[in-house]
Amino acid sequence: MIYTGNKALRFLSVPVYTIFKNLSIITTAYGEVLWFGGSVNPLTLASFSLMVLSSVVAAWADIKYAISASSEGASQASVSSLRTLNAGYAWMFMNVFCSSAYLLSIRKFTKKTNFSNWDSKYPKPYDNSKTTDLGQ
Repeated sequence: MIYTGNKALRFLSVPVYTIFKNLSIITTAYGEVLWFGGSVNPLTLASFSLMVLSSVVAAWADIKYAISASSEGASQASVSSLRTLNAGYAWMFMNVFCSSAYLLSIRKFTKKTNFSNWDSKYPKPYDNSKTTDLGQ
């Protein structure tokens, strides 16, 4: 997950990376629907649709720029920019898959072992009756 994220950042800008990283939320949610019996309500589905739309708009701007650069002249630089863009999107989709797989495997592990994080969420109050005050 970390490796593919770094490789994607090598080829994509940070805003485009961030927008596409939101797709891992969607794939994780649908993984939970498939493997854990969850559900997606209509408002969440509308939110996911807006996330996908923003990703398409971000990708469209990059693709449009790369195509316009290549249509002006089939130079080596324009072909190289298209290859860079394609490599960035490939790494980004691998990152989305790896991120979702990691989160779903952690969820499966916690469900399988009945792990509860109750003690770290709600620590016991500190009992200071057992301490001594050295200043007295």
